[in-house]
Amino acid sequence: PVLVIGTAMRSEKMIDVESMKEVPEREMGDNMPMEKWKIGASLYNDIDSNDSSLWYTKYLELLYDRGIFSGYADGRFGGANDVTAAEVAKIIAEAAEHAVDAEYDLDLTAKQRMHWASKYLKNALKYRLMSNLNDPDRSANRQEVVEAVLKAYGFVEADLVAENLTDPFPDTDNVFVLKAYQLEIIGGYPDNTFRPDGKINRAEVAKIITRAIEVLEEDDGVETTLDEVFEER
Repeated sequence: PVLVIGTAMRSEKMIDVESMKEVPEREMGDNMPMEKWKIGASLYNDIDSNDSSLWYTKYLELLYDRGIFSGYADGRFGGANDVTAAEVAKIIAEAAEHAVDAEYDLDLTAKQRMHWASKYLKNALKYRLMSNLNDPDRSANRQEVVEAVLKAYGFVEADLVAENLTDPFPDTDNVFVLKAYQLEIIGGYPDNTFRPDGKINRAEVAKIITRAIEVLEEDDGVETTLDEVFEER
């Protein structure tokens, strides 16, 4: 399978607004007023695009325009909500805009098989984007989100180790985090820490994915065949 990131465009059909926990496969009705979802107007009913205190609005516009980041079924974005491991697996698949093979032969636990995000969990495990998925509903942490995003772009750990990246953080030496910092996809806290085990919310994930798209498009875009990447390991 070919994974293409940063090239997804919004389809003619209105983007679906999903509740990733409660009714993940629900789509918006065709009679939903389009003006409510226009770029430049309120993208979601809990966001005022004119509210300067919402620092992440500018990141949502790009993702919305490309059909990457879904909202909840009731029209909310819920930027302050922590993301779960399952939600991260789904968001990464959406950002990659590639077909998720629900029939891929992979042993899952009973909990994983019955989970609404089962096909996305398979996808994340197949491409080794995430590993700790035994409890899909646990809160994701900052480091694994950054690692999953960079792996989805085709960055390989061995190659990053060979780069001898500068480590600005006293609390992590994870090479994916260091590469993301070098590329200005992420920053740290005012005390110069990264807090790798800290929870991460939907607004923060939106910023990371948007910055990753912007950085790689500045480099003429990226097309990665992940099967080939992992065959080299």
